[in-house]
Amino acid sequence: LPLRQGRAIKWLSEALEPLRDKLGDGGLYSLALALRSVCGIETRVWLRDIGGLESVEIRALQLWMTNALITNPADEAPPRRWASAT
Repeated sequence: LPLRQGRAIKWLSEALEPLRDKLGDGGLYSLALALRSVCGIETRVWLRDIGGLESVEIRALQLWMTNALITNPADEAPPRRWASAT
């Protein structure tokens, strides 16, 4: 099996299940993708290596990004291309 199978997106989708009525299938999937992108190790590495941030700054920024996504997930529709799982 490939190393990366997208398990985190499935786990996030399951955790976000209570928002399905509000967001719909596509919105829920988009939010799971967005959350995975801001809380993954890849983001931490990029923020350190390219952004030049220290660990405490990275943690604060990732918390801020995650809170922003969760607090207002339906303020506008996601781009159509990412609106549903493929």
